[in-house]
Amino acid sequence: MGVSVRRDARGTWYCRPYLGTDPVTGRAVRPYRSFPEARSEAEALELAEAWAEGLRDRRLSSVLSAYCETVAAMGTPRGHGPRPNTARAYRTNARRVDEALPGATVDSLDARQVTSMYRRLMAPPPAGRGLSPRTVAGLHWFLSGALAWAVRQGYCDSSPMADVDRPTALAGPGEEARPLDEASAGELGRWARDALSAPGGWTAAKVGALGVAVGLGTGMRAGEVAGLLRRSRRASVPDLLVDGTAVEAGGLHRQAVPKGGSSRVVAVDPGLDALVAAALAEQGPLGPDAPIVTVSGKLTAPSALNDALKAVCAELGLPDWVHFHTLRHTHATVLLAHGSSIRDVQERLGHADVSTTLRLYGHVLPGRDAAAARAFAEAIGVAA
Repeated sequence: MGVSVRRDARGTWYCRPYLGTDPVTGRAVRPYRSFPEARSEAEALELAEAWAEGLRDRRLSSVLSAYCETVAAMGTPRGHGPRPNTARAYRTNARRVDEALPGATVDSLDARQVTSMYRRLMAPPPAGRGLSPRTVAGLHWFLSGALAWAVRQGYCDSSPMADVDRPTALAGPGEEARPLDEASAGELGRWARDALSAPGGWTAAKVGALGVAVGLGTGMRAGEVAGLLRRSRRASVPDLLVDGTAVEAGGLHRQAVPKGGSSRVVAVDPGLDALVAAALAEQGPLGPDAPIVTVSGKLTAPSALNDALKAVCAELGLPDWVHFHTLRHTHATVLLAHGSSIRDVQERLGHADVSTTLRLYGHVLPGRDAAAARAFAEAIGVAA
């Protein structure tokens, strides 16, 4: 395999060796790898040759590792560029596959092996790992994408994933989105309000209370709450622009795109907006690009918001299974129970597809089954 290196517009060395053509699309297969650490052409060429040699390695673990590094550098084929949380989740899935199928190669892998691996992962300990069907479904889609990529890169001729028995992505008993009841949600909201109005200046404890108040009142993810900037707030409406998220993979930083891939505006009630306004005033003069949920103008880690919520739940005697995402489930469930449409909830939560919202919350739509029963009775002429 001939290997050469070039420089991109930023001066970074990269390599794109030719590996033939894709049998489906007929397009040239040219995997990409950049070498930002290379200080000279000779050093870049040495790195490129070592990488190209690795393309001949047919071990499943090596191929999945190469795929993960590609995703970390460039993003998924249908994505919006590299996302640290996606890359971290993919590496976790690659490790699970490596542990479950040691020594497997991409050109000998078959559907039976993969299906058997899924069953073992979902089996309860000690025979299995006790992973949920939803978690294994995520691994399935990762493996499908990775092996399709491996075919395009020339590691193997075909992927067995079309013949694999897929784990269901539907939640089993006890795995549905688990919200707080309305009384507990109200107790948590009142705690946040009281904590924010306590004397003593702006403190780390108030940061946690503000994060809980915003998460509960908007249904935002922890990273989205931590990623809100002062310029995100429009007091005249009032609403908040969700156009980024705080991520901890690779060091705490703000990623300029939410998990769903596109920005959205989330309306807030006047009471919550008043809490945010008071918090900003108490924080003091910070620039428009300073975070809203912050101690001293720096980003707050999403895990810190979850820790703050866990601490207050222990204080209030709320269930120990509550975590920050529970606030999101609670927000959606209460909205649906009180008449909001599934489409409105989808847009508010930032789900890319309404099917995700239906899968998580369709069971709480009020009157769905009763309406179906009445419709059937009316259709056959036996309605009361």
